[in-house]
Amino acid sequence: MHDRRMFLQAGAALAVPAVGAALMGRPRGVVEAACAACSDDPVAAEAMRQFKAAIRALGKTHRGEHARQAGAALRLLAAHSRARNLDAEFRQTVAREAQTYGRDNVLMRPFDYEQFAATAREFGVSPAPELLRNPTLAERRQALDLLLTDGIAAQAERAARLFERIAVELDARGPMHLVQTKEEQIAFCRGLKDQVFQAEVLMIAACLFAGTIACAFFSGYYVGIRYYYEYQTECSMWLG
Repeated sequence: MHDRRMFLQAGAALAVPAVGAALMGRPRGVVEAACAACSDDPVAAEAMRQFKAAIRALGKTHRGEHARQAGAALRLLAAHSRARNLDAEFRQTVAREAQTYGRDNVLMRPFDYEQFAATAREFGVSPAPELLRNPTLAERRQALDLLLTDGIAAQAERAARLFERIAVELDARGPMHLVQTKEEQIAFCRGLKDQVFQAEVLMIAACLFAGTIACAFFSGYYVGIRYYYEYQTECSMWLG
């Protein structure tokens, strides 16, 4: 149970990381599978390539080493974010979109599910999962505030730690989580489900304001943690 508690603590602090204005100001609606928009940023391109490969492998093998690879890719993004001071660039991009269209108007745009489905395929998930819910305006505002307040590098590092905790779980227990009591199982699953909900609304907020590559990054995080919840734990059985 010690490893499981650490896993939940790591996820509770998580706000989804961003990739920066070089990846933010792109037109929406086109998924660039080869990361062509990263041509002027080879470090971001390589991090995205590694992240996609890790999530694809994690879905096929259920092995902790692939969760660690996902974490390593996120740590590369974190280091790159610090080097380029992408926090400021991301905030400028959001401010520009809000000034042009209105912050709430952008937040209440319909989520582009077709783009999400195409992105999910890049991460090895097809068909893409249906979204669990349609967040309210208040929830979308809160999600965007988290993205703006916490910054890029720190959040990427927290996301990396989350995948590293998943690796510990998979190494210790295999693809199915077994705990001592029903109460412990339910508590674990509720905490993990809350993380999935949070990842979903943060993905939506990021995709509405960000460009296609940043949106793909957030989508990959959501796909990865949701797949883990639904197929590599017993939580769907316990909570429905």
